[in-house]
Amino acid sequence: MLLKRPENLTDRQTTELREILKHNRKTVQAWLSREDFQRFREYSALVWAGKVLDEWTDRTMLRGFSR
Repeated sequence: MLLKRPENLTDRQTTELREILKHNRKTVQAWLSREDFQRFREYSALVWAGKVLDEWTDRTMLRGFSR
């Protein structure tokens, strides 16, 4: 469930994911980071894609996911 895009989750998976995310802060941060990364894939212009990727990397490093 954590790896599926939200629009591809079944109703049951959505409910289960909400329960998981309620109780584990690190899981929430990782899941939000993964969702945020999806923006990178939406850009066709390399300049903008690079900018988004740099920003995402900076945020991810600050959150401590690089360890």
